[in-house]
Amino acid sequence: MKKKKALFLSFVMAVAMAFSLALSSPATSSDAMAEGESLLQNRCTSCHGAGKITRAKKDRNGWERTVRRMEQKGVQLTDAERTLLLNYLATSYGK
Repeated sequence: MKKKKALFLSFVMAVAMAFSLALSSPATSSDAMAEGESLLQNRCTSCHGAGKITRAKKDRNGWERTVRRMEQKGVQLTDAERTLLLNYLATSYGK
């Protein structure tokens, strides 16, 4: 159990560091976009196809509402992951 907790904390720290770097350095913005895309593929498409997402054109507020609704249905996201995902969705599939 301690091993899982340590692994989880390491993961959270890595995500937090990546998020911090993404905000502070324009050179890592493509990395943040790649992380957002990875979150989309790993979390969102496990329940429905990517086409449903890629066809949707929403502003950031629309994506925030959608992501919150998906979290209510069981999607697990940290605050950092949510921000990465929302940035990716709003940039890639925004109005």
